[in-house]
Order: sequence, then C-alpha cells, then structure tokens
Amino acid sequence: SIFTAFPNPTSNSINCSYNNLGEEEKITISIFDQYSKLIKEITENAQKGNNLFTFDLSQFSNGVYFVVLDNIKNTYSNKI
Repeated sequence: SIFTAFPNPTSNSINCSYNNLGEEEKITISIFDQYSKLIKEITENAQKGNNLFTFDLSQFSNGVYFVVLDNIKNTYSNKI
C-alpha cells in the first residue's frame, strides 16, 4: 500500500507510512475530525522509499478521524 495510517483504532498518537515510488516530493498530511474540522497538518519532503510520520493526538478525544495525504499528483485517505 502506498499510504497507511496506524494503529487503528488509535489513542494518543498515529503513525502515517508513505511509500514514495518516485523522487523526493513535497507532501501534506492532514488530520480531520468526524465533523471535517482540520485538527493537525504538516508539510514535509518525502524521500524516495518508505517514509514514516508520527502525530501526537493525546490532546484530542477518542473518536473517528480521517487522515489525508496530498502530493502533487494524488490524494490518499484513511479512516481511523
């Protein structure tokens, strides 16, 4: 899989794994709550190969979240 978010269900933190098949590229990972409110966002340079990003969610309540990764060509999403 190109993009996965785990563990599911999660508490306190989430890991996002992105397998970049091309050259280095800028990506944005956004986390939305169940009401589509943006709660966290980072923009990073993803190196070729597997990249791992960790988000601290300890200040948020348990519930359903959506993790979205955008690069210049595609958008990937996971529900956690």
